[in-house]
Amino acid sequence: MSNATFERRKEQFRSAIRSGKIHKLDSIHAKDPTIIDSTLSKNWTHLHTAASAGHSEVVLWLLEQRPALLNNYQTDGWSAFQSAAAEGHLPVLKLLHERDQRLLHQYRNDGWTPMHAAALRGNTPVVEWLYELDPTLLTTYKHDGWTVFHSAAQEGHLELLKWLHAKNPALITIAQHDGWTAFHAASCKGHLEVLKWLYSEVPQLILRNKTNGWTPLHACSSTGHLPVIKWLLETDPAILGRYQNDGWTPFLSASANGHNEALKLFYERDPSLIYKYRNDGWTPLHAAALEGHVSTMEWLVEKDPNLLNAVKSDGWTPLHSAAKSGHVEAMEWLYQRNPSILNKCKEDGLTFLKYAIPNGHLNVIDWLFEKDPTLRSQYNRDGTKIKVSVKNARSGANGNQ
Repeated sequence: MSNATFERRKEQFRSAIRSGKIHKLDSIHAKDPTIIDSTLSKNWTHLHTAASAGHSEVVLWLLEQRPALLNNYQTDGWSAFQSAAAEGHLPVLKLLHERDQRLLHQYRNDGWTPMHAAALRGNTPVVEWLYELDPTLLTTYKHDGWTVFHSAAQEGHLELLKWLHAKNPALITIAQHDGWTAFHAASCKGHLEVLKWLYSEVPQLILRNKTNGWTPLHACSSTGHLPVIKWLLETDPAILGRYQNDGWTPFLSASANGHNEALKLFYERDPSLIYKYRNDGWTPLHAAALEGHVSTMEWLVEKDPNLLNAVKSDGWTPLHSAAKSGHVEAMEWLYQRNPSILNKCKEDGLTFLKYAIPNGHLNVIDWLFEKDPTLRSQYNRDGTKIKVSVKNARSGANGNQ
């Protein structure tokens, strides 16, 4: 049998599993009994597929044909039991647990438990059933400190959060090892009602920062959730003045992610934020250029034209940022408003080629050749000299932002 034929047959088998058609499974399996042992990437088995789909009859059929499938996990430790928990298929969970109770404590390699999986999707009945089997799952955390409570908060499952809080009130204040709280998680995803409830239970949560100084306002500024930003500013106006340890502000977070409405809101509250740079001189324009947010760049320069001349402590310009990420539109925008910026970037000899070549940005190389024809005599775009240059370019570019 050719590989292509086997792959087609495997997909037909998976399709029959997802649709719960056991007669088709019987037919395909009769033609090739080895099909049941085939897997997808990272050792995802047909039992994983059946458990995810919630087909108890198919799960039973697979286990009758191949009992060993029950203990075949993905390369990261993810089991079919976890798949059923994530999708909220309680009958499948009970069936698998009856076959092997050890599955309850088969965690992903990073410590992610079946209860984490159920909580992330808001599957309260599954969480409750798992708790009845083993209450300690409620306080079994991932290796990085992530709790079941974090999972529910991140996805905005308020009723589940209240149930978890009733079972163990201490969960609400537990942070990951880096200081990330459930309040941070809800802020990042824009779950305003969850935040209001968390605040009503423990007001001090709004004051909790990550170990690097990252606040809940940084979190929602990165994702641009305006209702949450407004609520945080109204609830704790001082949060706007709390920065990361390296000087990174919520204003910089909004700039990096192109959230113009958030920037306008921050600017109305405190115009001086546009002049608050990271400790190494990284400006809002550097941040916006790195991600190619031209409209954000326009707004920033309108408010502070001097940003066009901004240079980090190591000489890095906004043009470097745009070049590193391959954003030629942003590069052209900067160049048109400040042609001299190109000269500032020639001090390293290789100019932007130093950053464009290792990152594979041929569009940046073309742009540079157009702006500075002398580069064509030093570097060919056909590959020969560029490949020679890459080794040197990489060694010289290490550590730059």
